[in-house]
Amino acid sequence: MDPSRALHRRQAHDTEIAAARAVAPHLNTIQREVLIFAAKGPFMDHQLEVWFGFGSTHRTRRAELTAKGFIADSGKRQRIPRTGRNAIVWTITPEGRKALDE
Repeated sequence: MDPSRALHRRQAHDTEIAAARAVAPHLNTIQREVLIFAAKGPFMDHQLEVWFGFGSTHRTRRAELTAKGFIADSGKRQRIPRTGRNAIVWTITPEGRKALDE
């Protein structure tokens, strides 16, 4: 079975499938990048896009890290400057800090 299958939708376009295949071998590396970013302080998803240059892959990894309990919603909201909308402020959890030390 293609390991990238878990990274794209069942009805994915060919470009989504290609992106999932390109990312699959680097998944742990990208998750670690996001976790290191989170360790620097609270952040919003749009900041991942600014920092890494492309947000979709890193936002998805943030969501995976959230599901693992390594990143959590801080309960705070902050305005995104370019849109004026409120966004979740994410923070690293103690478990996330522990995972970085391993």
